[in-house]
Amino acid sequence: MGRKVHISRVVVKEGLSGYRFYQEVLGQLQEGIKEYVTAALNQALDEEVDHLLGRKAYARRDERNQRRVKAVCVGCGSRRQKDFLRNGHKLRGLVTLWASLTVLMP
Repeated sequence: MGRKVHISRVVVKEGLSGYRFYQEVLGQLQEGIKEYVTAALNQALDEEVDHLLGRKAYARRDERNQRRVKAVCVGCGSRRQKDFLRNGHKLRGLVTLWASLTVLMP
């Protein structure tokens, strides 16, 4: 997540005279921020699901576990931790005031 934004020398030499240079820099900054926010959201969502289910991705369920969680299974309506599956992610769009993001929902 420590991504740096690089400005090519050609842009700096040609665009020092004004508006075009600043637009290029702002565009690069916005893309960098967009990637950072998307990665942070994806990580937070995965951590929330790990906490909710009591296991990491690709870990087997404990079939003896009868613990109930706050989430509800959309398919069967169960609240038992063992009834939830982790089968990858779904792409979802998130629209904010400054950018549209693509988030991976677990």
